[in-house]
Amino acid sequence: MRLLGPESAGRGAVGAAAPARFVPLPPGTTLAGRYRIVSALAAGSMGAVYRADDQRAGGRVCAVKELLQVWESENERLEADTWFRREGETLIQLHHPAIPRVHQTFSDGQ
Repeated sequence: MRLLGPESAGRGAVGAAAPARFVPLPPGTTLAGRYRIVSALAAGSMGAVYRADDQRAGGRVCAVKELLQVWESENERLEADTWFRREGETLIQLHHPAIPRVHQTFSDGQ
């Protein structure tokens, strides 16, 4: 799971208007030095899900969830970051066949 930070111009920012059109990450983009984007699977107003290869696990196929947000203030951004991390930490602990397995959470700049 990836929280998109305000430094990603046009994709999420404090006090910015919502982007007119979501632009998915291009194939070949590497996130967290580990996940190589293969393709966008789905996108909506809150985020996107990508098919990716985990380069640290021999190219194992995985999904990367990207949370896109536009924050009105720095406090809203901090709150979103807290809730995102809390969601990730909770999902990492769950092991059930009906719930996708979460292995890591990270934000832009990590």
